[in-house]
Amino acid sequence: AQGAGRFADVLTAAALNANTDVGKMGETFKYVAPIANSLGYSIEDTATAIGLIADSGIKASQAGTDLRSIFSRLATNVGASKNQLGALDVLTQELGVAFYDASGKTRPFIDVLNDARVAWQGLSQEEQVNYAKTIAGQKAMAGWLALMNTTPEKFNQVTDAIKNSSGTAQRVATEMTDNVEGDVKRLKSKVEGAQIDLSKAFEPETRGVLEGLQGTVDVLQYIADHSTEFKT
Repeated sequence: AQGAGRFADVLTAAALNANTDVGKMGETFKYVAPIANSLGYSIEDTATAIGLIADSGIKASQAGTDLRSIFSRLATNVGASKNQLGALDVLTQELGVAFYDASGKTRPFIDVLNDARVAWQGLSQEEQVNYAKTIAGQKAMAGWLALMNTTPEKFNQVTDAIKNSSGTAQRVATEMTDNVEGDVKRLKSKVEGAQIDLSKAFEPETRGVLEGLQGTVDVLQYIADHSTEFKT
């Protein structure tokens, strides 16, 4: 609850700078948040990865399952054996990118992505496909490739926007309501609030008046329904 404002700012900044929206971002977080938290990744790091994947058209639950697979496979070195490199092995040995620091703590995922993206450009297409499959798995390799192939301009745009996202949600909310429609909604809210306060303060008297008006309306409606009878 204490981080709700920060979370809203991050989601809004990501939605404004990537091909997604707050609802889809929230759906992705449902899938990836538990493992991201266990690896010590920040909201900003995770949201940046989500935004970058979404820009390639992978969104909502699909983005969540892709990122969850990438995180879990790298963290546990899935696929490793005496005769085969695992997901983490490929990242560290083939790409030369550290996933953990010297103390055994995970590095920020954006730092890992930055280093991996540089190394990725020196690979052949065959190596890229094979390494993506080993790192992310068959079903999630599209998500990894999206992260690797994002343009530097888009990568910087999303990372910078999320890094400096403080106050974004409030700013956007203010801009969205800074018009006639917003003025009308605020006026309506105040009128409704006044109605509630008045009804509480003068409840017996107000109810009596309203009941009297209802009776008058009923009489008028009866006359209208039987107007021909009254005319004769």
